[in-house]
Amino acid sequence: MCHNEKNTAEIRCHPCPTCIFCGARGTFIYKKLVDRIFGSPGEWNLKRCTNIECGAIWIDPQPKSEDIIKAYHGYHTHNNYDKINKTAKTRLYHYIKKQYWAYQYGYFNGLHSLWRKIIGLAILLHPIKKAWLDQKVMYLPAKPNGKLLDIGCGSGKGIELMRDLGWSVEGIDFDENAVRVARSKGLQVHCGTLDEKKYPNDYFDAITMCQVFEHLYEPVDLLRQCYHILKPNGNLIIVTPNSDSLTHRVFKSNWRGLEPPRHLNIMSMKSMKQVVLDVGFNISSITSYVSSSHVLRSSYALKRGMTFDKGKATFNLVQFVILELITLINSTISLLNRSMGDELAVIATK
Repeated sequence: MCHNEKNTAEIRCHPCPTCIFCGARGTFIYKKLVDRIFGSPGEWNLKRCTNIECGAIWIDPQPKSEDIIKAYHGYHTHNNYDKINKTAKTRLYHYIKKQYWAYQYGYFNGLHSLWRKIIGLAILLHPIKKAWLDQKVMYLPAKPNGKLLDIGCGSGKGIELMRDLGWSVEGIDFDENAVRVARSKGLQVHCGTLDEKKYPNDYFDAITMCQVFEHLYEPVDLLRQCYHILKPNGNLIIVTPNSDSLTHRVFKSNWRGLEPPRHLNIMSMKSMKQVVLDVGFNISSITSYVSSSHVLRSSYALKRGMTFDKGKATFNLVQFVILELITLINSTISLLNRSMGDELAVIATK
């Protein structure tokens, strides 16, 4: 539902009848969806591309870029977060993460003690935890002082970790409030678009986009810019919702990955692979995975009509345990069928 141009309290929109990736027309799969997670205004229709080699999903009509900021008030990645109290439990958890990243990615000077090998191998046998820890470092092996750009960095939690792991980090985001929070942590974060920064060619060793691609108005143009500013053999890492996920197939319009109106384009593995290749990248790996019960829990809460507070729903103990067990089953299925996980992870090189 488009809103009148004069109604500044609402989000204005414009028609988007065809797929921006392949040009094919789409068929409506959901209509009149509302934002039940963060409460932004409007009703939204979603289409799926009719090209079987694509299958991307998009919003039609789409919010105007001038108004989309209204959909991000209170958004979870754009707020500050409290420092975790250093209890014995959290210290142990931090120690385990550190050992795994040292074992798998060569961080912390690559020292491989016996404990690091034991913990590293143990994590490899736990697919959900492994996927979560891999995503935290965006699949990047250690590169001391390597230049990393995080596009859509939000409040900077991700690049703060990468800085602590030895990378020379920069971030960019369109939200002034999120940028202000990131800068308060001493991070070099720019407000605006990648095009406005005008980085030189062959500048970064790695560029990351975690849960950002689906928010972009011109994702192909952005990928082309990334290609130019990456060094030869530099890494592009993209993490984005998977439109073909088992969770989407089960929960349909209640799937957490839809998230109208913030998610403008939602990719399948086929569409993601083709777009990245068309820009000129080489794909080292493209797969899907389950890294937590978050998507399942949120989808379940949407289906049940539960209330969200700051993007989260509250569950009783029985619900929580059952959903965790189902997540484990979902993870096992995604290991058997690599196209059915909750999220897509693309590792590409220039």
